[in-house]
Amino acid sequence: MKCYSKQLWISNLLFLVALTTAVIGCESDTQRAETRTIEDMTGRKIPIPLKINRVAVLTSPCVQIMYIIGARDKLCAITKPFRTHLLAKIDSNLRSVLAPRDCMTEINIEELLRTNPDICMGSIQDMQTVEGNTKLPTVYLTTISREGITFEKQMEEVRLFGKIMGKEEKAEKYISYLADGLIFLKKRMANIPEKRRVSFGFGPNHQVTLGGDTYLQKRIEAAGCINVAERLSTLGGKEGGLSEVSMEQILAWNPDLVVIDEGTPERVFTNPQWRGITAVKNDKVFRLPIGVFKWNRPSAEASVLFPQWLARIAYPARFQDRSIAAEIKRYFREILEYELDDREIKTILHPEGEDKKGIRYAPKS
Repeated sequence: MKCYSKQLWISNLLFLVALTTAVIGCESDTQRAETRTIEDMTGRKIPIPLKINRVAVLTSPCVQIMYIIGARDKLCAITKPFRTHLLAKIDSNLRSVLAPRDCMTEINIEELLRTNPDICMGSIQDMQTVEGNTKLPTVYLTTISREGITFEKQMEEVRLFGKIMGKEEKAEKYISYLADGLIFLKKRMANIPEKRRVSFGFGPNHQVTLGGDTYLQKRIEAAGCINVAERLSTLGGKEGGLSEVSMEQILAWNPDLVVIDEGTPERVFTNPQWRGITAVKNDKVFRLPIGVFKWNRPSAEASVLFPQWLARIAYPARFQDRSIAAEIKRYFREILEYELDDREIKTILHPEGEDKKGIRYAPKS
């Protein structure tokens, strides 16, 4: 009798467990089925889950927006280039987030699926790769236009993140910060008698640049400078519009300032090919800073800080009261809610691998 009662008890227990599992499963399916419609940056109206807990951001410059809007805890997949030293200090959990995307369109689909994202976000090219290999919901973040990624597009991108993640207030805080910074620069750059002409050089030979139809154009203009490559059309190139030019072309442009993203200015100063250029003669070759991500990409951080930095190295007399170090600290404190120390500021302004004369090519703080 006791044995029968025990069997009956076990049977009832198993029935209750099965019933509970079925109910939970139905609830999960219902949650997944519940969607809302949003419009992404290409105008597509797409359904996304009503509740989003796991997000894969698969285009490098866009990952930082999850930090800007205070939603980094929902990141389940990122890109390998985003694992910067500074960001690892800001977010100790970043190392546990998988990085299935290496570079544009090169995504490890099997690894991405293991992260079980509710949605995937990124460039058109990266999202088309995801769509071609999975059934995951995708959100297109950037669109190719004649002007490339403008400040307005950057604001739109952050606002879209805020809308999707329910972080509208944080998104608007960044947008106001960027807008106020641009107004500040416009006032400081008023009535410049002669604008500085800038050559932006990617890569080890510093001959890869961005033309007037790319995101860099507006950033250089905001700093009160002239892009020597503004007449070039390079939008169709890699990483937002890269195109290589000849050394003869750079010599003909004869820029007042040269900004590089690799190597050291000292190597440029000692390279005989560059000696005849005004920027070299006047000791005006500068290494581009690196914050949570490289400033040579169309990112939210670079949209704010790159024009501020360039304006200060181009026209230092106009910014005696507001150093770039103070501006960087304020951005990190107010937008990323992280207090930089002086050593971290030095690392941003003088990326690893610089020569000992780093102060030569960065504004004094």
